[in-house]
Amino acid sequence: MPLSNISQYNLQTEKIRAKINAIDSNLLKLLKLRFEFCHQIGTLKKSFQQPIIQTQRNNEVISNYLNYAKQYGLNRRFVEQLVRLIIDESCKIQKSNSFTDPVSLLP
Repeated sequence: MPLSNISQYNLQTEKIRAKINAIDSNLLKLLKLRFEFCHQIGTLKKSFQQPIIQTQRNNEVISNYLNYAKQYGLNRRFVEQLVRLIIDESCKIQKSNSFTDPVSLLP
C-alpha cells in the first residue's frame, strides 16, 4: 500500500476512533447516572423496608433491553448479558448504599 494510502487510512481511522471514544465516554457517564438513581432507589427501599432484589422489576428491565436489542438490531445474547451485569451492579449499589459522588437529579 502506498504511503499516501496508509496516511489516508490512518487519518480516517483516527477520526472514527475519536467518535467511538466519545460514545464510550457518554455510555459510561449515562451508566454512572443510572447507578446514582439506583442508589437513591436503594435508599428508598431501605427506608420503606422493601427488598433490594425485586424479581418482577428485574424481569421488566431485561424485557425492555431485549426489546431495544430487537429494535436496534443488536445481538440479543450480548444485550441480555449486558443488562444482567448492569442489574447485578445496581443491586450491589443498593445493598451497600455507598455509591459516591452523586449528581443532582436531571429535570
